[in-house]
Amino acid sequence: MTMVRSFVAVNLSDEVRAALARAQDGLRKTGADVRWVYPPNFHLTLVFLGDVDQDKLGEIAAAIHRAVAGIKPFDVEFVGVGGLPRLDRPRVIYVDVKDETGNLAQLNEKIAAAMAAFDVKQEDRKYLPHMTLGRVASPKNLPALMEASKKLAGQSFGLLNVRSVELMISDLRPSGPVYSVAARVEFGVN
Repeated sequence: MTMVRSFVAVNLSDEVRAALARAQDGLRKTGADVRWVYPPNFHLTLVFLGDVDQDKLGEIAAAIHRAVAGIKPFDVEFVGVGGLPRLDRPRVIYVDVKDETGNLAQLNEKIAAAMAAFDVKQEDRKYLPHMTLGRVASPKNLPALMEASKKLAGQSFGLLNVRSVELMISDLRPSGPVYSVAARVEFGVN
């Protein structure tokens, strides 16, 4: 049995990815001690699955397909930069994802429920749609990072038309994770 680290996500358009990379570059110039996410790895996580049996990926993809049945394409907007748990003491620097439809939370709930059949540990906190830019490693230059983040508070980094979800595999390497798409599930396809 070969185990693979996996998650279900929405991948970003090139336009949104480029806008987020530009914002990240501006924040990087503060000299803050942050492990920045490599822009090709930007994604919007819906459900983290952890280690799953590689032989079960087809069954997992089929369960995701059933879980998203009835979902129609919808738009989300990437707006502002914040910090989790708070901007004045961040562990994570992120971009907020505005979803007026509530579909991201619905996708999270439906997919998480479908994954229970695969012994996937459920998150015990409420789903918060966000796109991680980086993880704070130390307080070095944190005031400058906070100030630069505040200047981006209301900025829009673009709209994304969400038309599918992807079952992703994460290969953890010393240089950082490498993600690949194991399966794509498009909305409205029977």
